[in-house]
Amino acid sequence: MDATVVIVGAGPAGLAVGACLKQTRINFIILEKAHEIAPARGRHYRRRHLHTVKAFSSLPYVPFPRGYPRYVPREKVVAYLEAYADGSSFDRASVRRSTQSTATRAATWSRPKRTRFPRVMSSSPPATMPNP
Repeated sequence: MDATVVIVGAGPAGLAVGACLKQTRINFIILEKAHEIAPARGRHYRRRHLHTVKAFSSLPYVPFPRGYPRYVPREKVVAYLEAYADGSSFDRASVRRSTQSTATRAATWSRPKRTRFPRVMSSSPPATMPNP
């Protein structure tokens, strides 16, 4: 698969970005260092629950199941995230688990003409991106 966007980390934010990119038909790949999805969620203490109600805690396009309690416990959040990554939101090849970085190098990009890009607000632009 030739990816246009690389997402580092298969936590809730990485999965949500991937689902939104899929809806816009932008090729992407999610790289996760651990073998499981959202590894930090699985390491929390057993009695941990979400601090917000499930209606405001689900990821794009896939709400929490109706049978889940209002404040979802850790085990059910982990199961939801695994199902989200394995479900219809992604192609199996889109999420690569157990991926280790051996080296990194700077990347550059250029804007195609007549294309609008969202403006990212930041206190300082990344060193590898030209100022608009």
